Amino acid sequence: MIAALPPPEAVVLADDPPVVTTPPAPALPAAAAPAARAAAAIAVDPLDVDRSAVKDVLAAYRKSYNDLDAVAVSAIWKGVDERALQRAFSSLSHQNLSFERCDVRVPGADRAVARCEGVLSYVPKFGDALSQQRRMTWNMDLHRAGERWMIVGVSAR
Repeated sequence: MIAALPPPEAVVLADDPPVVTTPPAPALPAAAAPAARAAAAIAVDPLDVDRSAVKDVLAAYRKSYNDLDAVAVSAIWKGVDERALQRAFSSLSHQNLSFERCDVRVPGADRAVARCEGVLSYVPKFGDALSQQRRMTWNMDLHRAGERWMIVGVSAR
């Protein structure tokens, strides 16, 4: 008896040889599948995990700047002058920060650096209400605080 299932999974029926749908995939006993997934989870590169976590911080940075939310910025940027940032944000009616490319390196267990290129667009509340736009490069230093990455320095040009 052969059961028809959608590809690409291998199907093992009791006492029958494995039936493999296209594309061919190695047949694993049903009990081996959880073990294979566990082995794959163990094989995750810790540097990839760190880079992903740093990219999450960069996304939170962008979102908090786009939302003009100084409190959210201070949650991911250790030592930022929240009051000064709030004053700067209060002079804008809208802001959009977008990163077109970010290179993230993790040179040490508790240190990461990111270099992002992108565009900063903003509309001032006062004076010329036309949208301003600048291409910029952000260089960020990050440190791990426990299990969490935090920005400790930013330069933007």
